[in-house]
Amino acid sequence: MTTQKKCTATRAAASACALLVLLLVGRSANAEPVGTVTVSTGLLLARAGGQSLKVLVAGSTVEAGETFFTRADTYSEIRLGGNSSIALGPDSELTIERYSTDSASIRLINGRVRIASGLPGTRGGNNLILQAGDATLTVQHGTFVAEYIQRASSEVARQDVALRQRRMAVLLSSGHSAGPYRQVALSLAQAVLPANPTGARAPGLYVQVLDGMVNLSNTGGSLNFAAGQFGYVPSLQTPPVILPSNPGMQFNPPPVFNSSMPNGAQNTPSSGKSGGVDCEVR
Repeated sequence: MTTQKKCTATRAAASACALLVLLLVGRSANAEPVGTVTVSTGLLLARAGGQSLKVLVAGSTVEAGETFFTRADTYSEIRLGGNSSIALGPDSELTIERYSTDSASIRLINGRVRIASGLPGTRGGNNLILQAGDATLTVQHGTFVAEYIQRASSEVARQDVALRQRRMAVLLSSGHSAGPYRQVALSLAQAVLPANPTGARAPGLYVQVLDGMVNLSNTGGSLNFAAGQFGYVPSLQTPPVILPSNPGMQFNPPPVFNSSMPNGAQNTPSSGKSGGVDCEVR
């Protein structure tokens, strides 16, 4: 009798394990990968919904709905279908809300990314959309760097940013055509950026177009940016503006990224460490 009970318990445990394996396999089969991590110089984490964090390495697959996190000194690249790619800079957070070779929606929560649009930026118009805070960036076709700086939590900082935004709105309202609008935007662009010896910049979305063309829009207006131009969106109501020069954006991954990025996606790199993460937690 004792032997029979042990055998029954063992069979029950085996059945439970088999059921768990089937559930995990079924869950994995239902979630189709949209891309693959090609390189990461440090810790790259991902999480979908309420699931636990997982560590990604080169070769790990990624799925729509996942949010990705990089840590300090980490540059990570995700190669997507249709010759698209996303390279995350240090201390960045980004969600791939949906992705296909026909359309894509990506949300930049914080930090810096470099994105090559690939097919989603060419099929049927502006089909690759990047959202960051109050701004929406749509891509006709191209490669760009985006940096989103969240608003400061202190009341003093919020009031300072609000004052700058009101001044910008008043000056922009004096323009009655595309010409005056751009001239005012150019003259104001430097004024809206705080002259801070520490290099701190005002919150908002900053964009550098490396190739092609992108469009920045919010409830305040819409503006196209071509290769070589820099753009800035400070808030929901304030229209996008063209910046006369680089406001301090830096995206300098190690040289290994040059060989993995699609054509046209490279910008000027600098040397850096290229250590790897040699484990993967799923």
